[in-house]
Amino acid sequence: SIIEAIIVMAHTLKFIVVAEGVETDKQLRFLVNHGVNAAQGYFLARPAAEENWATSTDVRTRNFLRAARNADMNSANNLT
Repeated sequence: SIIEAIIVMAHTLKFIVVAEGVETDKQLRFLVNHGVNAAQGYFLARPAAEENWATSTDVRTRNFLRAARNADMNSANNLT
């Protein structure tokens, strides 16, 4: 798919790949399984006001990492 090609191309160029607009678990699992380094979107956290940005970024990072671990575990379970 086009998304897979873009991710591969970005990694080949040594870019960090950030996905925007992630709204479902299925989207996140696809992106994590194809090597996306970070993601943002309503599935992970709602937009934050500027004064809360630092705190909300920490929350978003934790949510992404937690969701990525779950996606990895779900993918591993689907292989067995």
